[in-house]
Amino acid sequence: MENIDSNISSEEELVGIDEVQKFLNRSRASVYRYTNTDLRNLNPSFNPRKLNPEFRTDQKDPLKFHPNEVARFGTNGFLGIGTTNPQEEIHINGADPSIRIQDSDGGLTIITQAGDDLTIDSPGDIILDADGTEVKFLDGGTQFGHILKSGNNFEVKSTISDGDLTFHGNDGGSAIEALKLDMSEAGAATFNDKVILGANKVI
Repeated sequence: MENIDSNISSEEELVGIDEVQKFLNRSRASVYRYTNTDLRNLNPSFNPRKLNPEFRTDQKDPLKFHPNEVARFGTNGFLGIGTTNPQEEIHINGADPSIRIQDSDGGLTIITQAGDDLTIDSPGDIILDADGTEVKFLDGGTQFGHILKSGNNFEVKSTISDGDLTFHGNDGGSAIEALKLDMSEAGAATFNDKVILGANKVI
């Protein structure tokens, strides 16, 4: 399959049926058969299973397509950025590839994959709104914990049998385990140091 950009002068220039036919290596009848058109609707909604033309103002207007849309359709509906063989609906390949999400009001979020690490860099809050009430944490497909809205309560749970809950911190440069809840002992609590109650009372 040749590069469609070789047939056009600019990436933003639209292409016609002839260019699409050459790029997809299909007959004109096949291109028309898979083009998203409707005699009752001049500009039908986007159909991921079809080849979607650009906006038209009249039925007599020739069909024109954006090169990215032709490339997407040519890879079975998958969109590849930095790859000509996308393996998912959107496949971005490159050195530390990023997704830039920019609000018209100026907000800018960058999602970056560097090695095995994913970074979400947001200028504001990161909000998780799970209508199923549960956020699950997995490692290699095995769930090890969750946070959950249970009625009006906020639940934090270790889901591995006898898996403890531990709270850690940094005390003057030294890593400490401040609290351990031992799930093999019915949640027995072990504090690293004293427990201070109200009015400075100490246990």
